[in-house]
Amino acid sequence: MKKHILIVLFFVFMVSSPALFAQELFNAVEKLEAEAAIAEAETLMAWADNNSIDRQFPYVYRQAAALFEAAKIAFANDKYEAVIKLVVQLQALYSDSFMASVMAVRAAADSAVRMMAMVPTMPSKAYSAPGFPAFNTSEYSRIHENGFLPTLDNPVSTFSIDVDTASYANVRGYLNRYALPPKDAVRTEELINYFNYSYLAPEGKDPVAAGFALSQAPWDPKHNFRRLTSSFSSILQGPCPASH
Repeated sequence: MKKHILIVLFFVFMVSSPALFAQELFNAVEKLEAEAAIAEAETLMAWADNNSIDRQFPYVYRQAAALFEAAKIAFANDKYEAVIKLVVQLQALYSDSFMASVMAVRAAADSAVRMMAMVPTMPSKAYSAPGFPAFNTSEYSRIHENGFLPTLDNPVSTFSIDVDTASYANVRGYLNRYALPPKDAVRTEELINYFNYSYLAPEGKDPVAAGFALSQAPWDPKHNFRRLTSSFSSILQGPCPASH
């Protein structure tokens, strides 16, 4: 008897409130789709963590992490349509082609490490054999980092106008061999000068063009950065000798 009553009540509900029932059914389906999207996002973020995407592609990782957090907040507030849209954007960041390229680079790196491990090592006494070159003769001058100098007490500052890029090539060589360079081999100014910044060239008879920029320090609004750039008239150059 009770079973018949329940069936009748369900039928009456269907007849009297078809729109309400359809809406509740739609909401339930939408929630299931959002739950599946959140699960997919969790899988993608776990893949990113396992493959060190935060270190290799920090900008992409930060975008994906922000989308993931926004999707979880939207889900908690029953904004299921927004959840799906956010996860679709996250999937676009971690696309199949992106994941394939990451795995290809990782496989190549692993292969290189295995090959290096297979190379037979030479006994240390061989390096002192007559006619054999010294194993490592690289020497670097000690770099003493400058301390903070108040400009009121030290208003004059000088800088060199020559451009040396040897440190960049040297550091790159170490990193390509999966090794860290000696700390005194890392010269910040040479790494910066390695690249072409397309500064405006001098005009007319002026041999030098200077540029200035001022910005706020990110760690303290009371501090400012001043950037000074200089460029010179280009001259024809022949092959340059090695600078290391």
